[in-house]
Amino acid sequence: MTEEFKAKQNELYGLIASELLNIIPDHWNSLQLTSSKEIHDEESYGFYITNPEGNKDILSVPEKIFTLYAQLEDLFKLEAKPWKQSNFIIMWSDEIDNWKYEADYNY
Repeated sequence: MTEEFKAKQNELYGLIASELLNIIPDHWNSLQLTSSKEIHDEESYGFYITNPEGNKDILSVPEKIFTLYAQLEDLFKLEAKPWKQSNFIIMWSDEIDNWKYEADYNY
């Protein structure tokens, strides 16, 4: 992957994290956004939000996430392969006293 790819990917990750931080409830220390073609269809992704800590609040996926993920998918089509499922997790880190995020993909 090129440096340009990594820079654009990191830019999109930052925007996704920002959108998710806008909706995370105060009592949550983490949030997982899962996108999957397996739960929707082979042409588009289905999305859902869960709390890895087990909180049962129901959160709606912010509208802007769909646009950001479409941009991310286009980027992956250029230099990598599209994923079947992704998990984007934001979590509070006492170590850095701030939020951090990670993303993983199943192909």
